[in-house]
Order: sequence, then structure tokens, then C-alpha cells
Amino acid sequence: MVRKKELKDVEQAAIEGGLAPSQRHEFSRYLHRCKQSGEHGSKNDRGDFTYQELVEKAREFKEGFH
Repeated sequence: MVRKKELKDVEQAAIEGGLAPSQRHEFSRYLHRCKQSGEHGSKNDRGDFTYQELVEKAREFKEGFH
């Protein structure tokens, strides 16, 4: 189960990355697809993304690299 802080981090990173509210749910799904395809973050041994990595992913998503 995803912890509340992780959800807040994803939401805040989406805002900082310039995503519209309507894009945020799909951004979350994009992060899951990244992890499923083997692209992992460096936050912990589960491969979660750090906050800065989330912001970078949000910017990538906004630019259409999904």
C-alpha cells in the first residue's frame, strides 16, 4: 500500500513539474509503467523515485516522453 507521504510527494512533484490537474492521474500511471519496465528510482531498495526524480519525471511526462 502506498503511504500518504509518497502520494503527497507525487502530487507536489506533478505541480512543480507543471502538470495540469487533469494530467496527474495519468502521471501516476506513467510512474508505475516506468517501474514495471525496469526504470527504477534511487530512493530505496524498492526502486522508488526520490522527490527530485519525480519532478524530472513530471517534466518528461509533460514534454511527451511517455
